[in-house]
Amino acid sequence: MRRWVVGVMVLTWLVGAVPPPAEALGPFQLYGNALAVREGKGRAEFAIELSSRCAAGAPACVNNGSLTYSGIAFKPDRPLRFSELRELSAEYRFKVGDCAGGSPRFQVNVDTDADGKSDGDLWIYIGPFPNFTSCVSGWQNTGNMLQATDARFDLSQFPGGKLFSTAAEAQALLGARSVVGVQFVVDGGWRLPGPTGQVILVDQLQVAGQTFTAGR
Repeated sequence: MRRWVVGVMVLTWLVGAVPPPAEALGPFQLYGNALAVREGKGRAEFAIELSSRCAAGAPACVNNGSLTYSGIAFKPDRPLRFSELRELSAEYRFKVGDCAGGSPRFQVNVDTDADGKSDGDLWIYIGPFPNFTSCVSGWQNTGNMLQATDARFDLSQFPGGKLFSTAAEAQALLGARSVVGVQFVVDGGWRLPGPTGQVILVDQLQVAGQTFTAGR
C-alpha cells in the first residue's frame, strides 16, 4: 500500500504561497475550501478540514452559486475498473453540523463509453442508514464502503440504476466500467444554512490501495 502525506506544505500552499510539487500529494488533491489544520486524531498533528456553507439558505445559495464546498480528490495513475477499486474508507469527525443533504459521501466518476471521460457519478452516502443523518460524534471510521451491506449506493445517474442500491447492484451495473476519479465530498451546507454549515475533519483516506494522510 502506498501512502501520501501532506502537512505544513499544503497549509502554506492554501494561504497563497507557491504550491507544493505534484508528487507531494501523489494522485490526491485538495479542492474547494479544503485546508490542513492542527486538529488530528490522537497523536496525529494534522487533519484536513472540509466545509460547506450556505449563508443565503436553500435553494437561494444553490441557485446563485454561493454554496461553498470542499473535498479530497483521487485520480488513478493507471487504468482502473470499478471492480478493481476494492476499497474506499476514511476517518472523519464532525466539528460543526451533521450528515445532511447527501454529504459527506464518496463520489466515484465512471466512464461508461470508454472515451476516458466521466459519464456519471456513483454516490456512496456516509452516515446511518436509511436517512444518512444523525452522524455519531467523535472520530469515526467509515469502514470499507464497498463492503457495505445496506442500500447506500446511488446509481441514479446511470441507465438502469436507482437511487437506493446495494454494493452488489453497483458491481453488476458498473463493475466492468472504468473509474476516472474518486472524491470525498462535503457540500451539504444547503441543508444547514447559516454561517456555520457543515465542517468535517478527515484523515487516512484510502482509495484503491493508496492512502492519503494529513501528516504527523
